[in-house]
Formats: sequence, C-alpha cells, structure tokens
Amino acid sequence: IMALSETRNLLMKNGDFFLKTVHERVGISSEDTVVILPSVTVEGGVKSFSGYPLKLIRFSGHSGNDLVVYDPLTKILFAGDMLFWNRAPTTPHSPGIDIWLEEIDRLAELNPAVIIPGHGPLAHDSGPIEQTRAWLVWLDSLMREGVAAGRSANALIDSDIPELLSDIPMAKFELTRSISHFYRKYEDSWWENANR
Repeated sequence: IMALSETRNLLMKNGDFFLKTVHERVGISSEDTVVILPSVTVEGGVKSFSGYPLKLIRFSGHSGNDLVVYDPLTKILFAGDMLFWNRAPTTPHSPGIDIWLEEIDRLAELNPAVIIPGHGPLAHDSGPIEQTRAWLVWLDSLMREGVAAGRSANALIDSDIPELLSDIPMAKFELTRSISHFYRKYEDSWWENANR
C-alpha cells in the first residue's frame, strides 16, 4: 500500500476514529475491518512499476493530501477525490476552494482520455472536471457574495442550487456541510480586507 507521507501520518493519528465511524454506519458486517497503514511512502514524480511508468501527482485541494495517478501511455487519470462525477463534492477537509480550483486546472491540462473519479463512474470525457469545477466555482461565489451582503451561514444553507447542479446526488447535504466548514473563513477574510 502506497501513500503520501502525510496521509500515512493522518491514518496513524485518526485511523481508529475512521474505523469507529465505519462500525457505527455499517454495523456488524464491518466487525473484521481493521486499519492497515501504508507500507511505502511515495511523493510526486514518475515511478516505474515493473518497467511501466506512472506519473504520481501530489495535490492538496480536496483533503490536504491528495495523490493522483496518471498513466501517460493510455491517458487514464485516477483522480481520487480531486474529482467527483454525478455526486456533489465533499469539502470538510479541503484547505481552500481556491487551491482545489487551481489544481483542477492542472488536471485538465493533462487532457485525459479516461477519468476515474473518487466518486462516480469512469468517464470518457472531461465531465468530472467540468462538474467538479462548476460546483466549486458556484460554492465559492455563493459564499463571497453572501459575506459581502451580510448573510448568515444559515441563510446560505437555504440557497437554491443552480439547475445545472441541483440534480447531483447529495447536493443539498454537501452544500450544508461546505457552508458549515468554510463560511467562517470567508467571513474572516472579508473582515481582514475591510479593515486594511
């Protein structure tokens, strides 16, 4: 099992909590589930697997420690949770939407032929890139405009989701979680800029 060093450290620190959550949600069928730590630490760059090169790309937009794997020969992108497809993105561990959006642009530059997202089916086009970007751009705008207008987090949670995004599964749930996670940071940033 390979992972970024920070991912291994976080699993060492939070693995028992994650396991407890799995047991609570899944019940008896998860009783034999255990946390197995990654045994090999990897970083970004090209790594050869039995002579076959894969590009490992280190990102941070979704969780702070995101490893993406790109096969330059087949142009298949294993995007992990950097991309979601037909499921609203989760943001509770993201260091910032601005960071995530910059990294999505870097993924788009790879021009993959096939995308395997962290959630959702594989895609033979840029759908996961476009949908994840659209969600994050809308979410960012909603919070910036909300802060500027003096709206509360609760008011934003009740916002209408644009038609293009409203049919995505978990949209309302993830909107609530994202506002709860991020809105204070947007308010603090606005306040700092207003008092300069």
